[in-house]
Amino acid sequence: MSNEAKGKSVGHEPLDQKGTSTRCPNPQCMAENTAGQKFCGQCGQSLNPDVGQLIEWALTRKLEQKFKDHKVVEVETAEAIANRLIGWAKIFGTILGAAVAILVAALGIMGLNSSADFQKKVEETTAKLEVAAQKVQREYNAQAKDIKTKGEQVVKQFGKDQEQLAVLEKSLPAFEIQLTQLQEKLDEYHEEFGGQVAGLKKQVGVIEDLGFGKTSELSSEQKAKIEAALKPYRVYLTMLGLKDADREIPVYAVEGETLNTFFVPGRNAVYIDTRLVDDTDLVLREFTHYVLFSSLEFDFRGASLGGDVFNLLESGLADYFPCSYLNKATVGEGFMRVAKEAGQTNTDKPWIRNLDNDRTFTEISRGANEQNGAEVFGGAFWDLRKRLTREVSDALLARAWMAAKPNDFKGISRDVAKRFRDLLLEQEVMEPSTKVRRAINDVFAEREVAPAPQHNG
Repeated sequence: MSNEAKGKSVGHEPLDQKGTSTRCPNPQCMAENTAGQKFCGQCGQSLNPDVGQLIEWALTRKLEQKFKDHKVVEVETAEAIANRLIGWAKIFGTILGAAVAILVAALGIMGLNSSADFQKKVEETTAKLEVAAQKVQREYNAQAKDIKTKGEQVVKQFGKDQEQLAVLEKSLPAFEIQLTQLQEKLDEYHEEFGGQVAGLKKQVGVIEDLGFGKTSELSSEQKAKIEAALKPYRVYLTMLGLKDADREIPVYAVEGETLNTFFVPGRNAVYIDTRLVDDTDLVLREFTHYVLFSSLEFDFRGASLGGDVFNLLESGLADYFPCSYLNKATVGEGFMRVAKEAGQTNTDKPWIRNLDNDRTFTEISRGANEQNGAEVFGGAFWDLRKRLTREVSDALLARAWMAAKPNDFKGISRDVAKRFRDLLLEQEVMEPSTKVRRAINDVFAEREVAPAPQHNG
């Protein structure tokens, strides 16, 4: 850093000091004052002015100095011109001839033969300068116009912003009212939601009182075992065209007094008794409920189905597809084994239902419960599998189920069975086969459902 830089403070130059005196900082005064004085004895100015005053004086001094220098230059220039003119006047007579000769020689060197040529050259140069000046003027005008346009745009935009701000200010009270109304609605929703939560908790308590028990997470080993059983089964159902078969749904353990497994449609979750978690066949059946409900073209919970036959047919399919996949006709062997050990059954049957049967649909109308009704429908489906093949019967049953409408499930069991048989025949029409149509008609006719008219060919 130079000595000059070190001697400066931020914002202004230091006051001049000589010995024990202090010079007034006012450029109009500049009087000497005794050291230690706070104000100038000449003009009364503070000897320690603020930075703003110093900046103002400094600018004033600079401008005055610049103006003074400009005037000096003008005066000096005028004197120099006057002296030069006088000198020229004195020697003009003596050197005029030489000047003319020199001018003529110079014109010759420049390629000009006469004063007219010189005048022409001057005029050409002047024209070029005028063109250049006009170009500069045009550029200046264009830039000035552009700056003016942008300035007008800024002013115009500012005006719009001011208008919008005024509109917003006027709308603010309305916004505040709306905010208050929304807050009131939110409070109402909180109250309503809180009531719903309380209701759900009450329902859970009722479910536990009915013996379903409390839920808990499965262990890692149990989850791995169940997933190993479900993964290939999901592939099988997907190949049949059933919807959402490739999705995973949660499986929970239930600890209660009554042995049970079930699927809850509202939560899309499977619940299995802690004593049955090793029986993966039951998990396959409960997962089938989820897939069957998802594959319908309507929400079965909101449809008026007019009775319980829908549940019987759906349970029959939920029995059939896992049994067909596992290539066995019985359902719930593991369940019955645990039930006997817990003393919760008095039957000697080793399974809950056996699909390899010849039961008729009239048995349902005589008051069969859901378990027996599912066995009747499942028995018809298994019989169809035996007459055709697993591939043909499974695909037909899946397509017929997905084509069903709410009205197909209304009426007594034989009415529903007849309409489902017709749905099977409609799906078979896509792949005409007399053997298939005969098998469908025979299965349902033998179970006391009147046969459908036979197609020729």
